[in-house]
Amino acid sequence: MDYHKPVTNGPNDLGFDYSFILPASLDMPPYLFLRNQQPVDPDIVLTADVYPKKLERTVYAADKKHINENNDVYWDRGVWWRNGEMSQSFKMEDCLDVIVEEGLSFIERQHRENPQSPFMLYLPLTGPHTPWLPNDQFKNSSEIGTYGDFIAQIDDVVFRINTLLERLGIDENTIVIFTSDNGSPWEEEDTLLYGHASNTPWRGQKGDAWEGGHHVPLFMQWPAKIKENRDYRHTVSLIDLLATFAEMTGQPLQEQQAEDSFSFYEVFEGQDIPVRDHLIYISSSGKLAITRGDWKFIDAVGSAGFTFPSNLKPVPGGPEGQLYNLREDPAEQHNLYPHHRDRVESLSRLMEQVVEKGHSRY
Repeated sequence: MDYHKPVTNGPNDLGFDYSFILPASLDMPPYLFLRNQQPVDPDIVLTADVYPKKLERTVYAADKKHINENNDVYWDRGVWWRNGEMSQSFKMEDCLDVIVEEGLSFIERQHRENPQSPFMLYLPLTGPHTPWLPNDQFKNSSEIGTYGDFIAQIDDVVFRINTLLERLGIDENTIVIFTSDNGSPWEEEDTLLYGHASNTPWRGQKGDAWEGGHHVPLFMQWPAKIKENRDYRHTVSLIDLLATFAEMTGQPLQEQQAEDSFSFYEVFEGQDIPVRDHLIYISSSGKLAITRGDWKFIDAVGSAGFTFPSNLKPVPGGPEGQLYNLREDPAEQHNLYPHHRDRVESLSRLMEQVVEKGHSRY
């Protein structure tokens, strides 16, 4: 691969005016920064030539299954990455700080050069995804080890962004959204080790069809519009952000655009009513699940994701899927599939319609 050449089909081809990114998560090569799709440092080395594969204190944990012990780097639970190509100047331990500084600089630059113009900043962080690499300020700052330290550093990122907006005097009419892309990859072993159940009260973890794989934080701040702190208890999906922004900015969506996205802009206006009738999930193994009202149907037996057992073959006469009442059983402990076949059939039929039609507008 010639790292002196720019990347094609990157952020700048998809509508971004400026981009500074890591091409993947910080445990997947190549490890380098791209500014406007051009590698910042095209001089390449291998991570194994810079970082030792393990430390004297290394004790392998459950996440060792994600690496090749002979080639990849593993220092501790959550502190590992796959061997591969890396820019010579790239430092794994500095990556998050570099990305955050770029984001803060972008806000300042936009305000300085176009003080009256709106801007949008998408700032996906490398934390708390693996590798857990808190900087010196936050090492040993929490009671749950390296993971807790890294969470504390992420909290500080939010603080720094809000502080900058206040200093520039644009905090009142700037929308700040904090969310995540999936539930935590948290094994039962982690709960025992850290005394912390990251996805509680939900069952399962990242990749699973269970709620622990999909429940994520969604905090939204807009002082000019959202006058009082409140909770919105109805279901929304991250894909609903597109329709919400379109309505907010007066940009009508075409029929084939964002067909699974439902605007919840009225929630900003103080409304407290559901904006979507149902929600479809897909697990890491490709299994589907659907919720409607209090009910959830999973078209699989098992987690369908990272938690063992992932996919079980149904036994003759046994349940072929899972059905839960999330209001009465949010932890998905009692499979009601054998007892409510009519509910299973209606949810399964709805899911099939959505798959067939390619959208969920019913």
